[in-house]
Amino acid sequence: MLRRFPLLAILLLIPFVSGICENVTKVEYVTFSKTNPVDGSLWIAVPGNGLVRVGRNQKAFAYSSSKGDFPCDTICNIAFDNEGVLWITDSREDTYSYSSLNGFVRSAEVSAAVKSALAEEPCGVVPVTRSEPEFKPESKPESDGAKSSGLVVCLVIIVLLLAALCFALSALFKARKAPSATSSSQPSNGVVDSSVNKAVASPSQSLETVSSIESLDEPQPLSKAASMGNVSKTNVAKTEVDSSSIKFREDVLKYVSENFSNPEFSVEDIADHFGFSRVHLNRKLKAAGEDSPVALIKTARMQKASELLKDGGKQIAEISAECGFASATYFSSAFKEYFGISPKDFLAENHSL
Repeated sequence: MLRRFPLLAILLLIPFVSGICENVTKVEYVTFSKTNPVDGSLWIAVPGNGLVRVGRNQKAFAYSSSKGDFPCDTICNIAFDNEGVLWITDSREDTYSYSSLNGFVRSAEVSAAVKSALAEEPCGVVPVTRSEPEFKPESKPESDGAKSSGLVVCLVIIVLLLAALCFALSALFKARKAPSATSSSQPSNGVVDSSVNKAVASPSQSLETVSSIESLDEPQPLSKAASMGNVSKTNVAKTEVDSSSIKFREDVLKYVSENFSNPEFSVEDIADHFGFSRVHLNRKLKAAGEDSPVALIKTARMQKASELLKDGGKQIAEISAECGFASATYFSSAFKEYFGISPKDFLAENHSL
């Protein structure tokens, strides 16, 4: 039965494989795409799947409700204000703004210029293939030759997987059969264990023999030294976990300090650098006793800005650019929100005669 299984499975799965491969090459359409006039990043709205951002470094990041970015994945329009802040509206008629520090935030008050830009018709429908890594528009679907080649590749992969599965099942079947054959081959010469013979020959000692056999089967309590050894192993394991959390926290802080001056630097860059999702990165930092990634980036930029303002050797616009802000206006509002004082007043207090 195992030898006939691969061929039978392949024959049954061939009709389904063609449908799967056709779905792989299916063209997916985006509603529209717009470019940020400040940092040059490309924002693409995917029907029912949220947003995709492609930065100047050609890295693509997806935003959706499943990641907790916004509650609705159907984006109706995109607009940018003079400071390069992204504004979106969804099918629920809610408006959100985006910044690298705070992510997506629902906004109740929207300027008239932004409302006018969001009320405009989007750029139309642009076809994009699902397999395109940089989400470049593609005007034509794949040819029949590309579909057939994809079908052949899928068939080869499935055949190899089925062959490996059959080999594993055969090995498992042989491994289970071997112990049963060994257990069935018992000596037939009538020789039995000597302890059993003694128990039968001497009825008065039978209870002692049985009790001694049962005592061997019962689990013995651990000694005090053994239990202390287990506790010490647990403490060593806990120390190793704590040290790894501290090392991870230090690595994240170092990476943030080296990159916060980049205006495009965001939480997605940190998660991508360490190989985690945004949610997993937050959990790791929380376990290490650290703030969220957004708070780390904001703190690093604000501390650097305060140091430069205390030195007094640079203008506010220069400090804004050096600390990773796209505009001096946004820097001033973020600085005042963080310290409770504007950069201009902060500079005057630290350099007053």
